[in-house]
Amino acid sequence: YLVTVPHSSEVHFEQDGHPISCRPGGFIVERGDAPYRFHYGTQNDLWVLKLPEQALKANLLGHKRYTRHCFDASQGLGRIFVEQLDLCARHFDASPVAARHLLLEQASATLLLALQQDDRVLGSEGSNLSTLHLTRVEQYVLQHLGDPELTPQTIASACGLSLRYLHKLFAITPYTLGEWVRLQRLEAVHRQLRDPYCHLAIGELAFRWGFADQAQFARAFRQQFGCTAREVRAARTH
Repeated sequence: YLVTVPHSSEVHFEQDGHPISCRPGGFIVERGDAPYRFHYGTQNDLWVLKLPEQALKANLLGHKRYTRHCFDASQGLGRIFVEQLDLCARHFDASPVAARHLLLEQASATLLLALQQDDRVLGSEGSNLSTLHLTRVEQYVLQHLGDPELTPQTIASACGLSLRYLHKLFAITPYTLGEWVRLQRLEAVHRQLRDPYCHLAIGELAFRWGFADQAQFARAFRQQFGCTAREVRAARTH
């Protein structure tokens, strides 16, 4: 994914047949794996933040909800995100190596919040009702991610949905509900393992994020990241 933030003049972008114009004070999200047209009429100054699909795919369920809008960067979370990018640009090289990822992860987390809390995304893919329900499910899961009793039935009941309808919602996403919940938990553990200020034991971290079975956690972690949790923690000091 690419996030473009124009500073000097308006940019024009088109992907999947949907044109977008974005002036300074806004930003747009683009898919890097699909053809697009991009241009601007006058001399420009802009930032382009490149984010790997793995970093966002699990959070941007149904990418069309996010790639068809110009988002506001003049206030609220959008402005905080752009200011964090500015801090990264100015201080990244001077920051300790072990802490650099925190700057980028904080900016990425703010970006996701800015996207997910924009009212327009609710009507951008499928029916308004189904995307509203999907967003509510996403928010509930992320708020209760550490609960080992977080089951499909618990989620469905909390969100006022039938179990069958809940699973149907995830049919328009790249994951099943169970796969997505597990990935969110793995990403949470991985993020804390890379935090130089986190000193919790690996088993405690896994339990904190909803993994009751340590052997199952270890297998899932290696499958997802291609290494062990211990190796991730050791790498942060190099």
